Parts: sequence; structure tokens; C-alpha cells
Amino acid sequence: MGASGRKVKSSKAKNLGPVHDVAVTSIEVAKQAGVSQSTVARVFARPELVSAATRQEVVRVAESLGYLPSAIAAGMRNQRSGLIGVVVPSYGEYWQGVISEFSRQINNGSRQLLLTTFRDAQGVEGAIQSISRYRLDGLVLASSTIGVGQISRLINSSMPVVAFNQPDAA
Repeated sequence: MGASGRKVKSSKAKNLGPVHDVAVTSIEVAKQAGVSQSTVARVFARPELVSAATRQEVVRVAESLGYLPSAIAAGMRNQRSGLIGVVVPSYGEYWQGVISEFSRQINNGSRQLLLTTFRDAQGVEGAIQSISRYRLDGLVLASSTIGVGQISRLINSSMPVVAFNQPDAA
């Protein structure tokens, strides 16, 4: 049984800690640690505002329950999603290398790539529309197939946009 009284199945995933069928909430961590939910939130968002002893207890309980703070909730709080959108062709080893290196450069735990691919010029607009549905912190457009008009439309939005491999940009 979990802290909420719900049955929780768990298993150990290699080097990832417990994996639960039912997500553990900060409310459950708070109850188990004997603190308020806002204290749990502060421990993960602004730990310097919480005493060392309380912080250690909350972290201990969170780890024992398999709690992970929600990136979505954090994004709602600070108005940043931590998502960098990438639109690339679905073909070619070159793009695999570009994506791998780009991911390695930005993935510091606070940002993640959201990848969308397309097969041909007709699929570009659908890929851009699909990825634009997310509240992105930035967008990378990486293909000569992406038209200047599509890039211009996105640059006029409030989102930072980087376009490369563009023959018309020279």
C-alpha cells in the first residue's frame, strides 16, 4: 500500500529507482514526512529556503516512495516548459548525429528535446504544427526543406527560433 492507502505496484528499473504504476504525489510525501505540501514543493524548487534537517527528511521520504517532482507543475510555476522543439527530416545519418550532439549539449536536467520529423516537403507544415502545440522555450528548424515563409512566420512569434542548413539564409 502507498502512503495514500492505494495499492501501489513497484519494480526496480536498472539504475532508475522504483517505478510505480500510480504516481506518488507531493501530498503523499508531505504526509509521510510530517510537513506541508508547500514545504515539499520548496524542497525541490527552492531548497535554500528549507532547513537542512527538514530538507533531508523530505528527500529521504521522497526517495523511499519513488517521488519525482513534476516538470509540468514546475513549468506552470515559472512559465517555462524546459522543452526545446526540434524539427528535422526523418532520413539520413547526418541528422541522427546532429540530434545526438544537440541533445548532449542542452540536456543538463532542466531542458529536454521534443523531436518531430518529416519525410518530405509536404510533411514539413504538419511537423511544425504538431510541435507548435507545445509551450516550447525554443525551436530549432534543421533542414533546407523548411521554407523561408514557414521560418518567417515562426520568427514573428514570441518563441526563440533557430534555423540552420538554410540555403537562402546566406
